[in-house]
Amino acid sequence: MSYETIKAKNCHLEFLNDNHSALTRYGKHLTIAGIDALIEQADRQIVINSDQNTYVASDPVLDTPENRKLFMSYFGGIEIQIGWVAGPNSTMNGMEYHKSNEIIVAVTDQVLLLGLQSDIDARYQFESKKAKALYLNRGSCFELMPGTLHLSPCKTDDRGFKSLIILPKGTNLPLESFTYEQSGSDTVTEERLLFMKNKWLIAHPERKPLIEKGAHPGIVGEISESGIKL
Repeated sequence: MSYETIKAKNCHLEFLNDNHSALTRYGKHLTIAGIDALIEQADRQIVINSDQNTYVASDPVLDTPENRKLFMSYFGGIEIQIGWVAGPNSTMNGMEYHKSNEIIVAVTDQVLLLGLQSDIDARYQFESKKAKALYLNRGSCFELMPGTLHLSPCKTDDRGFKSLIILPKGTNLPLESFTYEQSGSDTVTEERLLFMKNKWLIAHPERKPLIEKGAHPGIVGEISESGIKL
């Protein structure tokens, strides 16, 4: 579905596509030489589960030395991983951020729902109505700045979406020994949000699978306020 059609169907959302000055607070579009071959390879490799999203932190078919060379300069030469996420998502069930950049490569058309770490209040809550939308067409490469709130992309048609996700190596892997120790007070600290390696997460209280895994219930408002309508 085209950007114009998606935008017309989702008047409840502010789209960043036409506001370059605002977009720079969240990230920037990249032009990466040689990316087309990787996108074609990813399109063949990634299979959409129509029932739920699938996330793979590092796909051995795609996460090769040759493919990593495409992105190394954007991460200052540190080790990175090439993974993917795909599925039927169309809502904002939660928001995560990393203390590093992240590159998203749109293998299909999709919409990102974005926020800023500064939008999280002192109680570590985020109002869903503050989320902004960014439409990415197939082939777009977008670099999220450190601290940009995001989670799963949203589909633009019933087939679902596919995205390549490039991050510092180890991101989104399980925390092997870290345990959050709650103090006697009701004060929430950022430590409470640490969900996986280099992944700080808040979830909507209705997102039971994430809450049951220990995610902080920090999304305030109706999920539908930031969902994509097709």
